[in-house]
Amino acid sequence: MIKSYKELLGPVRGESGRPLFRLDELNEDDTAGISGVYGFPHGLVVVRRDGQLYVYINFCPHQGKSLDWNPGEFLNYDKTKIICEAHGAVFNIEDGICIGGPCHGEGLMPVAVEIRDGAVYAATTSDHADPAGSAQE
Repeated sequence: MIKSYKELLGPVRGESGRPLFRLDELNEDDTAGISGVYGFPHGLVVVRRDGQLYVYINFCPHQGKSLDWNPGEFLNYDKTKIICEAHGAVFNIEDGICIGGPCHGEGLMPVAVEIRDGAVYAATTSDHADPAGSAQE
């Protein structure tokens, strides 16, 4: 197993003042992959479900690969779980815990976000303050 993202980089730090995206750009039960964000070299996974945003670093704990099986696509067919394209690890959307596959029991690293004036921002510092990495609309 590789080191966790937190062990590699320490506390997660986002870029202050620059929105990741506008909330109205992501439909309910949809996902987005966000790259080019300072402090997140692997990019981010965003899932919008039941009025919540779940945001994780795009980094599988098994081998450190990106999760998306197509750019910005992370969910299984029925949109109930996050799937890693490399080895088929299955993660809960709500808490990022791996429930099947080679990293069973490990989890994705959540990123705290906040919504201001219809835009979604990464918190400037996150040390797992919000264990689900979620924000309510």
